Amino acid sequence: MLFAFAAQFVGIGLIGPIYTFIHYVLSPLDKYAASDQRLTNVRATKAALPAVALGLLVPVYLSNGIPPIPLSLNPEPLSPDQRLRQFQWQQTMLGIFFQPYPILVSVFLFFISRIWNDTTEEDKYKNTGRDLPVIEWSVGLASIFSAALWIWSTSLSPTRMQQVFIPKGLLKDIDSMWIFAAEFLKWDEVFGLGSYLLWLAYLFWDLKVAGMLKEGWLKVVGLGLLCLYCFGPGATIGAGWLFREHILATRRHKDALTLESVGRLHKMGYRQD
Repeated sequence: MLFAFAAQFVGIGLIGPIYTFIHYVLSPLDKYAASDQRLTNVRATKAALPAVALGLLVPVYLSNGIPPIPLSLNPEPLSPDQRLRQFQWQQTMLGIFFQPYPILVSVFLFFISRIWNDTTEEDKYKNTGRDLPVIEWSVGLASIFSAALWIWSTSLSPTRMQQVFIPKGLLKDIDSMWIFAAEFLKWDEVFGLGSYLLWLAYLFWDLKVAGMLKEGWLKVVGLGLLCLYCFGPGATIGAGWLFREHILATRRHKDALTLESVGRLHKMGYRQD
């Protein structure tokens, strides 16, 4: 919540790399040697997607997606011009609901999660993969939604998508305030989304070193780039995260003590005797 709130003031392009660096340093792969260490709180995981939808997506829709409201329903201070009236309404909604969305999401997460019982202690011993179906549904639906928006946007104007995501130049060379704001958002997206994609690359590199990633780099990187081009960065990050969760839950470190590895050690010892 604190990182998301800070990003509202200085941009995700600065906060995103800081967050991913801290996560990578404080969450090494060794921490997940025991299968229950990967387990999340199931009731909080169930509440995550509804909380984000209510605390973030709804305010964004209200501030950007609603049609202009009739003049008779407008508050007195708003302009009689329809387009300007819509802009004023959007700015009001952004200020009231979108800016504090990290707090709203946290509040919704707290109360919605109370619908279900906390089974974490029981899951640690009996079902360490209980949260996987919930994660798959939540992240999967969010990724599908992101991919659908990407496909819809690119189909309407494929060349404009490049203009939206690729900066034209350095900010110091821009005089216009409006162009500066637009270019700043582009750089914000490049550094923000770029840091998350690089973060995933580091996480998969660790899985490969640990012997948990059986797939070859050509397949992993190739599918990642194809997904990035066809479905956008949001869906790519979501799909990559789901794949990593599946690996952590179903595969073990090459040096982990398992029934198979202990059996092999015993057989080697018998041969030596």
